Amino acid sequence: MSDKIHRAEEVFDKSAPRGPVGRPGLFVMLSYRREKQKNLARLLRKQLEEATITLWDYGDSPRRETEFRCEIDTKIRESRAVIILLSRAWLESPECQHEAKLAAELQRRRIWLLCDDSRPPEDVDRADCFEFRLNHRKETLRQLPHIIFPSRRKKPKPA
Repeated sequence: MSDKIHRAEEVFDKSAPRGPVGRPGLFVMLSYRREKQKNLARLLRKQLEEATITLWDYGDSPRRETEFRCEIDTKIRESRAVIILLSRAWLESPECQHEAKLAAELQRRRIWLLCDDSRPPEDVDRADCFEFRLNHRKETLRQLPHIIFPSRRKKPKPA
């Protein structure tokens, strides 16, 4: 099966953005504490745009305070994965906690970027936790497109 996926990705142009247009599941959602982590979100957005992966967060949406929960829940349902910028600020936010719980209930992959010394919740798969502190940020950003879409990795050609 993975050979078929790899072949399909070779055939189709990778320069077009992978986004929510047309089909669900081809974009990722970002969960972070908006008032405290805007700069980290901006870095992430830039890297994923360069890799032609569409990132959605509530900052992209027109503000409708009464309907924000429904809109976020819908985007989680439609997304391929949820990237979580884990920090003390994120852990203090009930809205962020809700996003992670819903993603788990819907069996969406949760990719945890560890921004400080905060510990991930108990139900987190450690294989989906990646260092995002200052010393590791550049390397994690470089690897992130392959973490989200593992089939995009360049495979060595047989000899």
